[in-house]
Amino acid sequence: MGRLRRQLIRASSRGQSGNPSGRPRAVLSQALRVAIARFDPADPLARPNAQRIADKLVALAVAGNLEAIKLAFDRVEGKPRQSISLMVDQRDKYEHVIARMIEQAAAENRVMTRETAIAALSLFRPEVSELIH
Repeated sequence: MGRLRRQLIRASSRGQSGNPSGRPRAVLSQALRVAIARFDPADPLARPNAQRIADKLVALAVAGNLEAIKLAFDRVEGKPRQSISLMVDQRDKYEHVIARMIEQAAAENRVMTRETAIAALSLFRPEVSELIH
């Protein structure tokens, strides 16, 4: 281990950051907010930069630019939820449990309908009724 590295390690006590001031937070975001709020004196319509950017995005989207279309709808409608695959995985898991419950009942010479199995499983996992139906 180099001498400089050892000095740096010793410089900060356990539990303290070696860089107590740290990186300033949201520096870029703050700079962008200021720049977007500005007006361009060369713009004949005297629009703020935010409006000019939005107009350009819409123009690109109308011209058929798929990235601009996606970005515009994500901003206006919100991004689609990404949990769909998780819900499908959970649904498959519960479908398997329901099938096993019906098989187990049949092995014990009992009749269990799918609806009965769903209702029984819903007692322990209330989300089952939403995922399955």
